[in-house]
Amino acid sequence: MKFSKYIFDNFFSSITLFGTPVVYSLVVIMLIKINFSFAIKLIVALVVTEAVCGIIKLAYPKQRPIPRPNKKFFEKYDASSFPSIHTARITALAVMLNNFYNDALLLFLSAALVVIVGYSRIYLKHHYSKDVAAGFAIGAIISLVVNSVI
Repeated sequence: MKFSKYIFDNFFSSITLFGTPVVYSLVVIMLIKINFSFAIKLIVALVVTEAVCGIIKLAYPKQRPIPRPNKKFFEKYDASSFPSIHTARITALAVMLNNFYNDALLLFLSAALVVIVGYSRIYLKHHYSKDVAAGFAIGAIISLVVNSVI
Protein backbone atom coordinates (compact mmCIF):
# COMPACT_ATOMS: atom_id res chain seq x y z
CA MET A 1 0.00 0.00 0.00
CA LYS A 2 1.30 3.43 -0.87
CA PHE A 3 2.20 5.63 2.06
CA SER A 4 -0.09 8.48 0.91
CA LYS A 5 -3.08 6.11 0.62
CA TYR A 6 -2.32 4.86 4.12
CA ILE A 7 -2.27 8.45 5.43
CA PHE A 8 -5.56 9.36 3.69
CA ASP A 9 -7.26 6.14 4.79
CA ASN A 10 -6.33 6.80 8.42
CA PHE A 11 -7.19 10.50 8.22
CA PHE A 12 -10.67 9.92 6.79
CA SER A 13 -11.29 6.96 9.11
CA SER A 14 -10.60 9.33 12.01
CA ILE A 15 -12.62 12.23 10.58
CA THR A 16 -15.67 10.04 10.00
CA LEU A 17 -15.84 9.46 13.77
CA PHE A 18 -17.16 13.03 14.15
CA GLY A 19 -20.44 11.73 12.73
CA THR A 20 -20.89 9.09 15.45
CA PRO A 21 -23.07 9.12 18.57
CA VAL A 22 -19.94 9.15 20.76
CA VAL A 23 -19.02 12.65 19.59
CA TYR A 24 -22.46 14.19 19.81
CA SER A 25 -23.04 12.53 23.19
CA LEU A 26 -19.92 14.23 24.54
CA VAL A 27 -21.11 17.58 23.16
CA VAL A 28 -24.53 17.10 24.77
CA ILE A 29 -22.96 16.19 28.12
CA MET A 30 -20.85 19.36 28.03
CA LEU A 31 -23.84 21.49 27.03
CA ILE A 32 -26.07 20.11 29.79
CA LYS A 33 -23.88 21.94 32.30
CA ILE A 34 -23.67 25.12 30.20
CA ASN A 35 -27.23 25.49 28.91
CA PHE A 36 -29.70 22.76 29.83
CA SER A 37 -32.58 23.95 27.63
CA PHE A 38 -30.37 24.12 24.55
CA ALA A 39 -28.97 20.66 25.33
CA ILE A 40 -32.53 19.30 25.36
CA LYS A 41 -33.25 20.91 21.97
CA LEU A 42 -30.06 19.38 20.61
CA ILE A 43 -31.02 15.95 21.96
CA VAL A 44 -34.43 16.22 20.29
CA ALA A 45 -32.86 17.20 16.96
CA LEU A 46 -30.36 14.34 17.10
CA VAL A 47 -32.91 11.72 18.15
CA VAL A 48 -35.32 12.77 15.41
CA THR A 49 -32.47 12.78 12.87
CA GLU A 50 -31.45 9.28 13.95
CA ALA A 51 -35.04 8.01 13.77
CA VAL A 52 -35.83 9.54 10.38
CA CYS A 53 -32.61 8.23 8.84
CA GLY A 54 -33.16 4.79 10.36
CA ILE A 55 -36.69 4.55 9.01
CA ILE A 56 -35.53 5.60 5.55
CA LYS A 57 -32.69 3.05 5.62
CA LEU A 58 -35.10 0.25 6.47
CA ALA A 59 -37.82 1.37 4.05
CA TYR A 60 -35.47 2.05 1.16
CA PRO A 61 -32.59 -0.45 1.31
CA LYS A 62 -29.89 0.71 -1.09
CA GLN A 63 -26.67 -1.27 -1.38
CA ARG A 64 -23.45 0.43 -0.28
CA PRO A 65 -20.52 0.91 -2.69
CA ILE A 66 -18.86 -2.02 -0.92
CA PRO A 67 -21.78 -4.36 -0.15
CA ARG A 68 -22.29 -5.67 3.38
CA PRO A 69 -24.18 -8.74 4.64
CA ASN A 70 -27.91 -8.10 5.04
CA LYS A 71 -29.56 -11.25 6.40
CA LYS A 72 -30.43 -10.16 9.95
CA PHE A 73 -32.38 -7.05 10.99
CA PHE A 74 -29.36 -5.00 12.13
CA GLU A 75 -27.36 -6.15 9.11
CA LYS A 76 -30.12 -4.84 6.82
CA TYR A 77 -29.99 -1.50 8.60
CA ASP A 78 -26.19 -1.38 8.45
CA ALA A 79 -26.01 -2.54 4.83
CA SER A 80 -28.25 0.25 3.59
CA SER A 81 -26.42 3.20 2.12
CA PHE A 82 -29.18 5.79 1.90
CA PRO A 83 -29.02 8.25 3.63
CA SER A 84 -25.68 8.87 5.29
CA ILE A 85 -26.50 9.02 8.99
CA HIS A 86 -22.96 10.19 9.81
CA THR A 87 -23.51 13.23 7.59
CA ALA A 88 -27.00 13.81 8.97
CA ARG A 89 -25.73 13.69 12.56
CA ILE A 90 -22.82 16.08 12.08
CA THR A 91 -25.02 18.44 10.06
CA ALA A 92 -27.74 18.43 12.72
CA LEU A 93 -25.15 19.15 15.38
CA ALA A 94 -23.53 21.93 13.34
CA VAL A 95 -26.82 23.63 12.45
CA MET A 96 -28.05 23.52 16.04
CA LEU A 97 -24.79 24.91 17.42
CA ASN A 98 -24.64 27.65 14.80
CA ASN A 99 -28.25 28.69 15.37
CA PHE A 100 -27.57 28.98 19.07
CA TYR A 101 -24.08 30.48 19.17
CA ASN A 102 -24.06 32.53 15.94
CA ASP A 103 -20.27 32.89 15.66
CA ALA A 104 -18.38 33.32 12.36
CA LEU A 105 -15.46 31.09 13.38
CA LEU A 106 -17.81 28.36 14.62
CA LEU A 107 -19.74 28.58 11.35
CA PHE A 108 -16.57 28.20 9.28
CA LEU A 109 -15.15 25.33 11.34
CA SER A 110 -18.42 23.42 11.58
CA ALA A 111 -19.16 23.84 7.87
CA ALA A 112 -15.68 22.54 7.06
CA LEU A 113 -16.19 19.59 9.40
CA VAL A 114 -19.56 18.75 7.83
CA VAL A 115 -18.01 18.77 4.35
CA ILE A 116 -15.01 16.70 5.43
CA VAL A 117 -17.15 14.12 7.26
CA GLY A 118 -19.42 13.87 4.22
CA TYR A 119 -16.46 13.42 1.92
CA SER A 120 -14.95 10.83 4.27
CA ARG A 121 -18.05 8.67 3.83
CA ILE A 122 -17.57 8.73 0.05
CA TYR A 123 -13.79 8.29 0.23
CA LEU A 124 -14.12 5.26 2.52
CA LYS A 125 -16.68 3.78 0.09
CA HIS A 126 -19.46 3.65 2.67
CA HIS A 127 -21.78 5.97 0.70
CA TYR A 128 -22.47 7.54 -2.65
CA SER A 129 -22.62 11.32 -3.07
CA LYS A 130 -26.47 11.22 -3.16
CA ASP A 131 -26.48 9.47 0.23
CA VAL A 132 -24.28 12.20 1.70
CA ALA A 133 -26.37 14.98 0.13
CA ALA A 134 -29.54 13.41 1.56
CA GLY A 135 -27.93 13.12 5.00
CA PHE A 136 -26.92 16.76 4.84
CA ALA A 137 -30.45 17.84 3.87
CA ILE A 138 -32.14 15.67 6.52
CA GLY A 139 -29.85 16.89 9.32
CA ALA A 140 -30.24 20.54 8.32
CA ILE A 141 -34.02 20.45 7.86
CA ILE A 142 -34.68 18.61 11.11
CA SER A 143 -32.45 21.00 13.06
CA LEU A 144 -34.10 24.06 11.57
CA VAL A 145 -37.56 22.67 12.36
CA VAL A 146 -36.59 21.74 15.92
CA ASN A 147 -35.06 25.18 16.43
CA SER A 148 -38.22 26.92 15.28
CA VAL A 149 -40.70 24.63 17.08
CA ILE A 150 -39.09 24.01 20.48
